[in-house]
Amino acid sequence: MTWLTRLKMLGGILAVVALAFGLTLLFNQRMTQAHSLSASVTAPTFDVGSGYGGIVTEQLVEDGDPVTAGDILFVVSSSSLQQAVSQGSAPGSTVAYDLDLETGTITYTAVSDGYVVDLAATHGSYVPDGAVLARVVSEQRAVEGFYKLSPVDYGRVEDGAPATIVLPNMQKLEATVESVQVETEDGEAVAVIRMTSDTLVDPALAALTRDGTPVTAQVTLRDDGILAGPTAAALAFLTKIGLR
Repeated sequence: MTWLTRLKMLGGILAVVALAFGLTLLFNQRMTQAHSLSASVTAPTFDVGSGYGGIVTEQLVEDGDPVTAGDILFVVSSSSLQQAVSQGSAPGSTVAYDLDLETGTITYTAVSDGYVVDLAATHGSYVPDGAVLARVVSEQRAVEGFYKLSPVDYGRVEDGAPATIVLPNMQKLEATVESVQVETEDGEAVAVIRMTSDTLVDPALAALTRDGTPVTAQVTLRDDGILAGPTAAALAFLTKIGLR
């Protein structure tokens, strides 16, 4: 057997070993990923509620309008408020509305930055006591994903673990696990994982991160295997050279 043949054999063996090692690391990395059954963008929503009924004298917003905390949304002339005052009541203003007890006027304001949805009160319309005039969806964003995990895998989900959110346009956002809860769905336990990402509030992505937007989400589970170190090192190297 010539040296050239031996070198070829050695090269072939090394190539097979490298391929097997790479595939093993890839399989191990895949085993540390949990993919959502379903996921969507969530945002806190605040009702603009009518404490006292009356006539809407000013309507300063429409559905979809952006608002800033403190912006005036509606002005209502309230006979209910006037009646309450005449009977000796002295209700106070809140962060959501300002009461003018002398004129019976209620000025409703936004309690957070966001946008208006479910507009129900229009100029000249009557709003009864307790009615919801509109809702303001906050600019804060998160993603809630639903996962079916084995008991062992559930124990490998950690707060602060890295996650990836994939928007409808296939753009990937780096995220972090904020909390993990369990719900029962059709008699089966389902993990509800909440993820946050600073990029979710990027104005350039506003159309893709509105409340209720469907997305997919992938969570990294804690790697307890003997290949945890080599897998992490290999992935870090691939990221460093731009192949991941």
